[in-house]
Amino acid sequence: MRYIITMPPKTNFYESFGITGTKKAEKEEQILYNLMKKPQKQTRQEMNHFFNNKENAIHQADLLFLPMDNGYRYALVVTDQATGKTDLEKLKDKRDISVLKAIQKIYDRDILKRPIYQIQVDSGSEFKGEFAKWFDNHGITIRVAKPARHRQQALVEAKNKIIGKAIFTRQNAIELQTGQPPNKRNEEPKKAEI
Repeated sequence: MRYIITMPPKTNFYESFGITGTKKAEKEEQILYNLMKKPQKQTRQEMNHFFNNKENAIHQADLLFLPMDNGYRYALVVTDQATGKTDLEKLKDKRDISVLKAIQKIYDRDILKRPIYQIQVDSGSEFKGEFAKWFDNHGITIRVAKPARHRQQALVEAKNKIIGKAIFTRQNAIELQTGQPPNKRNEEPKKAEI
């Protein structure tokens, strides 16, 4: 049995199957070349910007991992998108109920008030369950960022960087003076057994 293979017309072949030509202008007209081309890096002007001028309209929240000190391993950092005001509360665990209690403490301090429209969080499990129910009951939408997209949480991530750098600088200064890590400072020195 014999098979007959028919080729598409020359113009369709170049659009769908291959790339020909050596001149840049010829390549840029071909569909496959444009699909496989590496995208250009965004310039600063092309990057996403947050335009919001109403205080407490939109907040961003994220967890900051801390060095272990008296059992506190995390800090919940909340930032107002319009003003840049930031507040944080330390946490011993990152369960949704603990995070909800921490954000309620933050809003009770009146540095930040409860957001009017939206809170933006990452896709962690600490921002689901009771946390999501509480915001839903108050009519506040939760926008969950996609995994590994730190630009969507850029404001709070920048605050995390500043806070983390300050904490670790202080920790290093204390360790240089005492010669002991922070969790060993509060313990009494062990007596030598005779």
